Amino acid sequence: MPANDSTLDPTTTKFEATEPAPVGKMPGEDPFKLDVHLKDKLLKAAGSSLSGFLKVEAGDWKDYYMTIDSNGWAALTKSAETTFVLVPYYAEHYVVVTSGSYLNSYLSFNAQSYIGAYKMWDNARYWSVNPLDSSPWPGLWPYRRTVVSTPWVCVNGVKDGHYAELIRMFAT
Repeated sequence: MPANDSTLDPTTTKFEATEPAPVGKMPGEDPFKLDVHLKDKLLKAAGSSLSGFLKVEAGDWKDYYMTIDSNGWAALTKSAETTFVLVPYYAEHYVVVTSGSYLNSYLSFNAQSYIGAYKMWDNARYWSVNPLDSSPWPGLWPYRRTVVSTPWVCVNGVKDGHYAELIRMFAT
């Protein structure tokens, strides 16, 4: 778990209520405002082959999927529950949730380095893909609060001294 985060509990706190990370702000306007047809295209993509799951491809977490839970936090689960669409924007991508209660929310990370879904465009983050990665952090890391708890996903394993296996997430 990222440093200075002893009071955050993903099982009771809504991700949307956490402070967005101060780095990596997206430039420009919300693309839905720039292209009125983009939202319709994304909604169609949710039911097509353009929408897919984010899956761990190797190591201890192989065959786990990134799921946006009922509070908006990214967790690793054995079942594929949340679909996403990767949307090119400027030089990189943003990732939109295309299923569940966080439909049309943006994959991002908060000030404590956890990954989750924000509904506001201003809180979206750039992502490179195959594998999923977000600058300036070196990769994605699993974190468990206890040995038996759900593994949550963070962008910065170095910040919290968590030197466990880096997870490589791919779109399927």
